[in-house]
Amino acid sequence: MSVFRGKHLWIWEVASTLGGDIQSIISLGQRLGVDGFLVKSHDGTTVLSQFAKIVKPLQQAGFIVGAWGFVYGNQPTAEAQAAQQGIDAGADWYVIDAETAYEGKSAEATIFGDALRAANPHLVIGYAPFAFPSLHPQFPYQAFSAFCDVCLPQIYWAEFGQSVSSAVDQSLAELKPLGHPIAPIGQSFAAATASEIEQFAVLAHQALCPGISYYDVQSASSVQLQAIKNVTVYPAPSYPLAASAATPATTSGTVTTSGTVTTPTSTAGSAPTPSVSPSPSTVTRSLPVTPSDVTPSDWFYPAVMDLLKLGIVTAYQDGLFKPNETITRAQAADWINRLRIYLEKAAGLPLA
Repeated sequence: MSVFRGKHLWIWEVASTLGGDIQSIISLGQRLGVDGFLVKSHDGTTVLSQFAKIVKPLQQAGFIVGAWGFVYGNQPTAEAQAAQQGIDAGADWYVIDAETAYEGKSAEATIFGDALRAANPHLVIGYAPFAFPSLHPQFPYQAFSAFCDVCLPQIYWAEFGQSVSSAVDQSLAELKPLGHPIAPIGQSFAAATASEIEQFAVLAHQALCPGISYYDVQSASSVQLQAIKNVTVYPAPSYPLAASAATPATTSGTVTTSGTVTTPTSTAGSAPTPSVSPSPSTVTRSLPVTPSDVTPSDWFYPAVMDLLKLGIVTAYQDGLFKPNETITRAQAADWINRLRIYLEKAAGLPLA
């Protein structure tokens, strides 16, 4: 099976994903029925140690593990060398995240690709560009296509202010002439609803896309994660026998001793939002649509459930709502921004 087939999850910051607890990440992936993870291995020329720490545990648990890196194009040879470190650490494949910084840099894309291919003639390489080439005429789609095997367009419909179907249809129609398999990336952050997340998978499957992925785990609410679990058009694989619950969790070197659970953050490379205790290793993550600590007898039950379903507020990634927990200014800002996006989308206004 090609490494990009099936259902995959993106990880931006391991330390901000379930507190950096690798065993918890493994358990989450198995519960959601995913084939693999894409884990960030470098940012430009800066190599991130997180990939080398997580790749083998994920593979041993039965997952396909891809390395991905954000590239700028200013030092393409050095960026290729940074990418190579993730590949050498054991990546099953590699994906390029090239965006605005790469517009107008066709020659640099070729230099980057030549260096990667010279060292890895048989490696599956993908690139994750803007969803719509028509809106980015200066982006070097052709140069990346010349050495890549698969295209993973970033189809973030809620960010575009589009319906899922229109975003998927437009992206696939514009990218198919490039001649590569398309394994689109769906949105699992901000205002993406559960039904939209599931619809994205159905549409991709109907369009004969061999695989899909969702960006990203640390930014997804429990409702969004549950929606990913509900995607069955890309069936869950078989995993090796899970480790005993008594087995101590393996953690990355950057996680604190207490562990953290973080609220959703943007995808723009900003610092993680403040963390909230308790440690994710001490709670059960059953990813219920209804948090287990919110019951119909609670006076706030209707409000919480309505807002969760709309994606305006979020549960913690352990599946709990924690109604008596205090929140930070950063968390409040995130919820207010989700409300803004929802209202603008409902009114048919362009999203800021």
